[in-house]
Amino acid sequence: MLADPAYQRKDLVRLEESLAALGTPVPEAFADFYRRYVGPFTSPTIPFVLLDVGAAAPTVLHSSLTCRREYGWLPKFLVLTEVLDNQVLVLDAEANQVLRVDFEGRDQQLLEGTLEASWPSFEAFLAEFFQAPAAA
Repeated sequence: MLADPAYQRKDLVRLEESLAALGTPVPEAFADFYRRYVGPFTSPTIPFVLLDVGAAAPTVLHSSLTCRREYGWLPKFLVLTEVLDNQVLVLDAEANQVLRVDFEGRDQQLLEGTLEASWPSFEAFLAEFFQAPAAA
């Protein structure tokens, strides 16, 4: 999928502006991924749509800013996906962990720092997101 030229990022200036606008340092793997590729992305294994950082809305930037404003999320929490069944996948940019957050209690756990990571790193999340489904 990522080999398709349609996913190759061409506008690095806009990307760097979007990364800066996130207002928090990001893991190197996150920055490297988005420097190479432009989304959104779908997965054969994870039902969420992975957003681009700053292309057409919705984006990681737009969604993260919305959650900061509406729910008081810290800048270190970056919303990676579109909402699916009242859930989003969130990158804790400080810990480099990806969490599954719903808005029915897990959002409060996120703020309290008690929500366990679904993936130990952004790299592990990407590996599963783009993994080919197992043959039946």
